[in-house]
Amino acid sequence: MSDDPLARIERRYERERKARLEAEAIAERVTAELYASVQELGRLHAQEHHLVERLREVERLKSDFLAVVSHELRTPVTVIKGMTSTLLRTFAAEDAPLTDELEVIARHTARLEHLIEDILDFSSFEAGAMLVEPETCPLSDLINEVLSSFEDDGVVLSAPSDLLVSADRRRTQQVVQQLLDNAYRHGAPPVSIRVYRQPSRAAVSVEDSGNGVPTDRTDRLYSRFAQVDPAPTRRSGGLGLGLPLAKSFVEAQGGRLWYEPGAKGARFVFTLPLIDTPMEGTHSAAS
Repeated sequence: MSDDPLARIERRYERERKARLEAEAIAERVTAELYASVQELGRLHAQEHHLVERLREVERLKSDFLAVVSHELRTPVTVIKGMTSTLLRTFAAEDAPLTDELEVIARHTARLEHLIEDILDFSSFEAGAMLVEPETCPLSDLINEVLSSFEDDGVVLSAPSDLLVSADRRRTQQVVQQLLDNAYRHGAPPVSIRVYRQPSRAAVSVEDSGNGVPTDRTDRLYSRFAQVDPAPTRRSGGLGLGLPLAKSFVEAQGGRLWYEPGAKGARFVFTLPLIDTPMEGTHSAAS
């Protein structure tokens, strides 16, 4: 016996109605879930924005605090430095033990002065107020000026005198000084400085004779306030600002600074824009 056509139509209609109701229920559930997800994303975005603003505020307060403290410390340190220098001149030939003690004070005052300058430079950089004033200068002369006041022996310089660079003299000398300090604090003498030509760039490498930087710590070299040596075993002081500042100084002048393993120890290389105006002669010196 065949089905009644009307009954078949009714059954098909009922199946379609149920399928439509199920589809509407699914669509309603998915819509509700999407709406909840959008609401949650909005909440998370607002929370993230609030955290970012708080972090910016904390960074600003930190920079302001460092700048104020550094400025306040600079005056008494300058006074101590001046008075120590005067006492050294007065008693240098009369009281050897006192002279030795005064020289210790002078060394530590110079170190404190260097730390204060690092903090002030860092604050200026963070505030976007760090200025560079490039000028044309022979790179070998610029480095020799640093070596003339460098206290440690065992620095060998190899530099052609025909390399003119566009550089901020003071900032670039700070970079060289920092790399030398770094070589003596974390490496070992002798330290070699090599200046050479690259396409449109002059390159300076500073290499020590120590053990180099462990491969698992190279990613921390340019992190602010980070120390490559763990705190319990650290041999030297410092705020961990020297290399980040050096990198910032170089990049602000259109150059690059990077680390690479040296033949014996650690080697840092930085580049500066080259002014292709040849000069006569080659200079090689040791301090």
